[in-house]
Amino acid sequence: MKIHAIKYGDVKDYGLEHFVQWYDGKEGVTLWERKSIMDSSDHSAGSWERVSPDNGRTFGEWVKDEEYHTSAFQGENERQIWGGKAAVWNPVHKHYVRLFLDTIWQGGHEKAYAALWGKSDPSLFAQHSYLGVRLEGEEERIQLVRYEEGAEFDPENWCDPAFFQYNKSHPNPHLIVEENGDILFALSASIRTCCKMAGKDVEAIYPSYPDQPHAIMIIRGIFDGEKYRFEPGKPIVISDILSSRGLTEPALARLESGRIIVVMRGSNTFPKAWDKKRINPHTPGFKWFSYSDDNGKTFTDPMPWFFENGEAVYSSATISHIVKSEKNGKHYWIGNLTPPEMIDGNYPRWPLNIMEIDETYGFAKKETIQVIDTVREGESDQVQLSNFSILQNRETKNIELMLTKVGQFRFKPEDTHFKGEAWKYEIDVE
Repeated sequence: MKIHAIKYGDVKDYGLEHFVQWYDGKEGVTLWERKSIMDSSDHSAGSWERVSPDNGRTFGEWVKDEEYHTSAFQGENERQIWGGKAAVWNPVHKHYVRLFLDTIWQGGHEKAYAALWGKSDPSLFAQHSYLGVRLEGEEERIQLVRYEEGAEFDPENWCDPAFFQYNKSHPNPHLIVEENGDILFALSASIRTCCKMAGKDVEAIYPSYPDQPHAIMIIRGIFDGEKYRFEPGKPIVISDILSSRGLTEPALARLESGRIIVVMRGSNTFPKAWDKKRINPHTPGFKWFSYSDDNGKTFTDPMPWFFENGEAVYSSATISHIVKSEKNGKHYWIGNLTPPEMIDGNYPRWPLNIMEIDETYGFAKKETIQVIDTVREGESDQVQLSNFSILQNRETKNIELMLTKVGQFRFKPEDTHFKGEAWKYEIDVE
């Protein structure tokens, strides 16, 4: 495996530049690129797009995108759409499908996040997942991903409780198109709701903060000719004794054997302001793992992900992704691998690694681990090598990562997280 790192963007005074690339259409090398500006955690100051007709060799001018990553307001309430326009071609039903996230903050994002991070009160913000379906040459049709009763979004009343409090979720946008035309995708959703759907007592499983979106659903979408019908599998939940912030940011794959696996982020510590702790000090930090052998109807209880020798995969509480190589058909996991004695909640977020996944059972293949990047001389140990997007180059078939180095120069508590460089990594899996 060969890995080539390219500096893609310099430090800016106005925030972090985060880049995402995708292709326009199921064929060809017309490449789109979005640049969004991160000015605070989980919030954007706006985004711009440009187009390359020749696979990134040359680009047109940046054009402001007024829809994605740009705040709209209804009174004091704030709304942003995240996830972009990258879509997957469904060859059975001959349309494009994509997932995106819609976030609404009552009273604005600063007030809502202060309640969340300071008091573990998620009631002031709502995230909902949407599916876009588009035939070539036609306008996209948008569906709310529904797994329970509740109203549709009302553009005249964003915070209508009949909508706001139901079907909350956060999608992993990397959906899978099955051979029969069904789609599979993973959501993070409310622990309380998922426990109810799984037939579990939330007060026994997760009494500390049961309304957090820290449980996992795997959704099957079945197209009826007009729209998709959503069938959730049995949700995956974990005790707050094992993972203090539940399970989030699921990475999903259908292996060559037919087994469906999901690798998830856990945590071994609470934010200091959260006082209802049940986890023990020095509890290890893992990537968590579950699988289904019945086509996604049920999943095993989560367990620490493991290598072929039975050793656990230790990892800080960070996002990861699974990608199936278009060059060799193998699945690769990309994320942070961390010595267990170093893990403290979300940190450290380095090194960034890639490794192959076994195609029969889904364990991680330790002998294939390679480092993509790690903390470098002159960088803070707070640097985050975890915020990345993935593209497979249609000419080279290489895997390409776009990553922004959050916290790259945060050496003191008063230093900002939101100054850092953007990098691109080209990975030839051979």
